[in-house]
Amino acid sequence: MNVRIFFRLIAFVGSVFLFLFLPWELVKPDWFKRIIYYTLEFVIFISVTELAKHIFQHYYRKRKKFKLNTNDNFIEAINNLHYILIFFAVVITGLSFVNLKFLDVITSLSIVAAAIAIISKDYLSNIISGMITVFTKEVEIDDNIQVNHHKGKVKSLTLSKLVLLNDDDDVVYIPNNLLFSNDFINYSKRTIRKTSIDFELQADKVGAADKIEKQLKLSIEEYLPYINENSIYLRIEEILHTHVAFKFQYTLIKADRDLEREIRRKVKRGILLLLK
Repeated sequence: MNVRIFFRLIAFVGSVFLFLFLPWELVKPDWFKRIIYYTLEFVIFISVTELAKHIFQHYYRKRKKFKLNTNDNFIEAINNLHYILIFFAVVITGLSFVNLKFLDVITSLSIVAAAIAIISKDYLSNIISGMITVFTKEVEIDDNIQVNHHKGKVKSLTLSKLVLLNDDDDVVYIPNNLLFSNDFINYSKRTIRKTSIDFELQADKVGAADKIEKQLKLSIEEYLPYINENSIYLRIEEILHTHVAFKFQYTLIKADRDLEREIRRKVKRGILLLLK
């Protein structure tokens, strides 16, 4: 049995035992009794939801043949829903400590609740955008995407933010609302695994285009088995008096982020040789 599931089960059984067999008539004063009672209710609720979540995720990963800590959009969605449940459970339990009901508080403090909603609208917007994102699967874990000038691999989809790992291995946090309300590119969704590298050369250093293409192709010779050979192409983008802009393109046979980074690095070193 999974260790996490085992400890959740122990917590659940222990809480239920105390809830059923604690001698409530001996627990005084009443406020103390109320705190113990609602605390046990909270622990039981959390234990049940945690237990259900981990059992489901354990067998879901097993069916999908995922590793222990591997997540996908569905698992992230379950985690996010669980966090929302915990938030409301904490609020309701806290109100119960002072003998208040959640709905009564919301009704009597409608103006305050409206003010809170206005203040927290950005955060709520991020949560809603995040839930839409994970369920529509427009962006999934391990997809390579670009949002504005940020480009990288999706590592996590949290309640409020999307976590990217960029080419420099920096962790970038992007608000879900930014992803939902702006154009973005999902490179992993395209059927063609094309990579383009833009560069410029001074006009007086540019020789024959075929020679430049041959030299760049030579720089990635060791990676040719992973590249569609007919896809390697050097395109002249712009010719000006001071410089010439090029675009070097190739298509990987199979998408591989690490391999793409290695090839890109080799191409850039080949470009540096052209500048000598």
